[in-house]
Amino acid sequence: MGGGSEQKGHRLYILGKPGAGKTTFLKYLVHQTVQEKLGRIPIFVTLKDWADKGGDLLTFIARQFDICQFPDAAPFIEYLLETGHAVLLLDGLDEVNLEEGVRDQLMTDLRDFCRKYDKTKAILTCRVAATDYSFTDFTYVEMADFDDGQMTAYARNWFRKSGKADPFLQEFQKPDNEGVRDLGRSPLLLSLICLAYDTTLHIPQRRVELYEEALDALLKKWDAERNIRRDEIYKHLSLGHKRKLFAALASKAFEKGDIFFHKRQLVAEIESFLQKLPAADLKDDPDGEAVLKAIEAQHSILTERAHHIYAFSHLTFQEYYTAKAIVDNARHGTLDALIPHLTDPRWREVFLLTASLLDEANDFFDILHRAIGDLLRGDENLWAMQAWVERKAAQVEELQFGATRGVYWFFVLTRARVSALFNDRDLTLTFARDFAFMFARDFVYDFHHAFVLAYELAHAIVDALDRALAFDLNLTLAHILVNNRSHPALALSYSRDLAITRALARDLDLDRTRTRDNLPPRARHGVEKIFLDTLLLYAPLYTKILAKGWTIKEVRALYPDIQTFFRAVSQASQAADPAFAIELEKTPLPAQESNPEAWAQFDQAFRALALKHRDMGHEWELNKEQTTRVDQYLKATHLLLDCLEVATVNDRQGILDRILTVE
Repeated sequence: MGGGSEQKGHRLYILGKPGAGKTTFLKYLVHQTVQEKLGRIPIFVTLKDWADKGGDLLTFIARQFDICQFPDAAPFIEYLLETGHAVLLLDGLDEVNLEEGVRDQLMTDLRDFCRKYDKTKAILTCRVAATDYSFTDFTYVEMADFDDGQMTAYARNWFRKSGKADPFLQEFQKPDNEGVRDLGRSPLLLSLICLAYDTTLHIPQRRVELYEEALDALLKKWDAERNIRRDEIYKHLSLGHKRKLFAALASKAFEKGDIFFHKRQLVAEIESFLQKLPAADLKDDPDGEAVLKAIEAQHSILTERAHHIYAFSHLTFQEYYTAKAIVDNARHGTLDALIPHLTDPRWREVFLLTASLLDEANDFFDILHRAIGDLLRGDENLWAMQAWVERKAAQVEELQFGATRGVYWFFVLTRARVSALFNDRDLTLTFARDFAFMFARDFVYDFHHAFVLAYELAHAIVDALDRALAFDLNLTLAHILVNNRSHPALALSYSRDLAITRALARDLDLDRTRTRDNLPPRARHGVEKIFLDTLLLYAPLYTKILAKGWTIKEVRALYPDIQTFFRAVSQASQAADPAFAIELEKTPLPAQESNPEAWAQFDQAFRALALKHRDMGHEWELNKEQTTRVDQYLKATHLLLDCLEVATVNDRQGILDRILTVE
């Protein structure tokens, strides 16, 4: 963000996982600018605070200047923005409420603001899981994890005064701590690991245990110099009561979408909590303000962010305590109360932490599975699609596994999207030459992706090394398709989407992908079926393109490639479905000089055979609401899989077998 081109690095959209150091990095930039190393004046904006206050961004910034004893600063701020002498640091897009269009409105205002002050450099941060928004003028980057050297340097700095660095690193490098080293690549989690070790000389193994031990270490700290009268109430609260206090504060606010507390509200809630405790547990009358000051002074789990405005020092802490409140009160129905937030990305970490905290999570997954199914219930079209997915997955009995259903949901979305493309009246009327050529060319050259997809799926299933790999691939592909909802954008985006699809397949660890000969015979046959169905997914699309665009010279020039593709279909059908192969022999590809009517007849005959033998070729269509529901269905399923990775359950395989089913 310093020197160099005004365009390259002019504006950055920084994505990062929870605790990756996004806010810390922005504060580091503030420090650098204060030391005049960047030559600009930093303007730090907490987006959640702006959204809650309302109004335009310039007024909000001027109000912050006024709080810092710089009144009537709007003209000065506008000068900085217009001349490019400021750097705008916009923190925490993911923390802005989604409800009632608050985040969408903020996004619109922010885009307008950045366009107006186009000379101003800007950095925007957001959690990776919440990045459903695009900024065309921003360069997207992601916070990198710590490497081994950075983890070592961080630990040595942490333990510099205590002399514990060497024993910590010796323990940290042990082979049985490999899992916790992976956690330590997150700056926040590494700080919690160091904090827990500093107090207990022990390294916790699981992420949720890490939060527990680190927070307990903070709660147990007591500064004797601060042991004054007003601290007595908080000092004598048991550790259990302190945990419950934070859980109550965190969950109540998080449920309302709040991460900031006004001091008056916070004091009232603390006093309300204290009044519910047995009299024997209190040494004096409840004094919420004294307790709040003690909390901030002793361990900074709650900190004052602005005058009389408080928040948890890390959003992760609020998420943890929210999950803790849910688990502690599960018998009162809190697990069911969690379900309305299933499709809200802001609650993703709470779901994961809840799954981790439960001693036995079978009921949690039963509730989650039913809720995911409810996203499809009540819609006959979506129900028919789900039934088809089940039928197709059942045909591949050699590979009975939830990821197989993911493949066929990908098929549904592909067909639905292309049906929308061909049914778009304006697009059909303006079937331009360059589009027809580009569209047909990309489809023909993309069939190799089906091969990679099918064999990567088989590898994951047969070896059972990573059961989510194939599902994740197909889920990613599905999102590529489902998130492009605008008909006018379809023609322009489709070839780009296919390029992304190819890149995804290419970027997989292809060294792990096995050939047919290296697969067990039973698994090999299942893969052949999926491979054939993947080709059949694309085949009718090619024939329809040819029927519509055969008068275009560039489309006719693709005939040799089309022959190659349909030879691949024939060979795949011989391996996977001999009866289908015999019927295909009776339906030859039209000759190159054939007219569009011949291609239309071939299209009709081919699709009839695919429907009869392989149940392929349905004309799926999705309206906007259905597209949203399918998107939510797939994202929720992905969340369930992530929860399963960290949960304790009796029948893990049974839960996997129910993936993408509706009962």
